[in-house]
Amino acid sequence: MRSVLLAWGLTMVGFGARAQLPDSQPASVADQAQTLCRKEAQLSELRRRQIADLRQLLRDHPHHEKKAELLFRLAEKEWAEADHQFSLDQGECSP
Repeated sequence: MRSVLLAWGLTMVGFGARAQLPDSQPASVADQAQTLCRKEAQLSELRRRQIADLRQLLRDHPHHEKKAELLFRLAEKEWAEADHQFSLDQGECSP
């Protein structure tokens, strides 16, 4: 969940936007947490697909000229997914 908060915060800062609800009513903390958990689940699914794609690429092209970069990207994705799974295990979000 920490990665979602960071990514969301960077996105909002990067665009200079302020997060506002359409009806200008403040969302409850529970609603915000639920939204973040849904976003984290979507990111998790995307990461798992990217991990599978990177592994397949490395299997198909073991001598790729950018193998080191691909391995590093794979490691980053796997770490992020492991961090997400740890968050689930700690009860931050339900799976």
